[in-house]
Amino acid sequence: MNRKLEIGRLLGIPILIDSSLLVMALLWILPAIGRGSSAGAMAALMLLIGIFASVLLHELGHALAGRVHGVRTSHIELNCLGGLCFWADSKPRSPLARIEMILAGPAVNFALFVICDKLAWLAVTASEAGAGLEGLAGPLWQLSSINFMLLWFNLLPSHPLDGGRALAIMLGRPLGSESTSDRVVAYIGMVVTAAIVIRALQGDMWLLLMAIILFVHNRQILEITKWPPQRRAG
Repeated sequence: MNRKLEIGRLLGIPILIDSSLLVMALLWILPAIGRGSSAGAMAALMLLIGIFASVLLHELGHALAGRVHGVRTSHIELNCLGGLCFWADSKPRSPLARIEMILAGPAVNFALFVICDKLAWLAVTASEAGAGLEGLAGPLWQLSSINFMLLWFNLLPSHPLDGGRALAIMLGRPLGSESTSDRVVAYIGMVVTAAIVIRALQGDMWLLLMAIILFVHNRQILEITKWPPQRRAG
C-alpha cells in the first residue's frame, strides 16, 4: 500500500508526497550514479526537483482557481505520475467555473514555459557579457521544454487529463447528459492513447506508461457509463 507523507503547507494547503515518488526519483537518479558521475546525478536530481515543482505549481493553479469560486482544497498529492488536487467542497454548478478551475493548471505550465524560456535567454546574454551564468541556460531551457510538454499533454482530449475533463463539460449540454459526454471523450481518449502508443514504441517508455494509464481510465469510463443513455419513464 502506498504511504503518503505531508511535507508542509502552501497557502494553507497540505502538500503530500506519495511513496511512489521516491521510487521514481531513485529510478531517475540511479543511471547517473551507475555511470560514476556525481555531477550527472546532481543534475538529474535538480531536474527532477524542477519537474515536480512545476507539477506542484500546476496543482496550486487548480487550487487557487477553486478558491476564487468558493471551493476549498483538501490537499495536494505529488506522486510518480504527477499530482492531484483534492477538493474539500462540492464543485460549482456553473460549467464555466468548472472549466476555469480545470484549465488553471495548464495555464500555470504555459506561464512557466514562457518565464523559463525568457530567463534562459537572459542567462545566455549575461554569459556573453562575462557574468558567468553559462550553467543556468541549459537547465532553464530544459524546464521550459518540460513545462511545454506538460501543457500540451494535460490539454489532450482524454480522461483523466484536464483537456478531457474540460471537453466533457463543454459537450454536456449539446449532448444532453454528462454520461454521454464522458463516453464521447472516452472514445476520443482511446484514439489519443493509440497515437501515444505509436509514439512510445519509438523508444519512449515513459510515454508507454502514460498510454497505459490513459487506456485504463478511458476504459473505466466506458464501463461505468451506459449507452444509450436511459430516459426516465413518465
